[in-house]
Amino acid sequence: MKTCLFALSTLALSIAFAMPACADTVTFALDNANLTGAAGDTLTFSATVTTPAGNGGDVYLNGLTLTDVSPLTTDITDFLLDFPFTLSVSDSAGGDLFTVVLPSVLAPGTYYGTATLLGGGDFSAQDDLGSQLFSITVLGGTSPVPEPGGPALVLTGVSGVLAMLKGRRRMRA
Repeated sequence: MKTCLFALSTLALSIAFAMPACADTVTFALDNANLTGAAGDTLTFSATVTTPAGNGGDVYLNGLTLTDVSPLTTDITDFLLDFPFTLSVSDSAGGDLFTVVLPSVLAPGTYYGTATLLGGGDFSAQDDLGSQLFSITVLGGTSPVPEPGGPALVLTGVSGVLAMLKGRRRMRA
């Protein structure tokens, strides 16, 4: 009976102390969520992350995901270099978060995406600490479809060369 009681109390204590770490909250904000560029440009988004005074402990910043950004190329190296691994209570960090490369052939328009900060109460947590929508307006990009006048201009040039060659053949004969 004592062995069973000891086993149950050990199990209860291990469950109580082995609860997973909980992620406290952070405030995650892009400094400018709407950027404008032209095809071929590289745009940099910066952000500020703050832990409120009421947090129970440090918050680990373990990752950043970017979604809905096709056909744009993104790079989160800035997050890995500029932001600390942890933020203490009432601490704040800011800097460049990610870059977006606009392809050289890109139709003008507005492209949207979501940046999600991942982390939590320990170094392996992947909780959603906050998400921010962002947009990129591309001005005067180049269209992958040729202009209607382009093929006509080429055709006119080829016709002129052929007419000139035909005229030379008549002169020789």
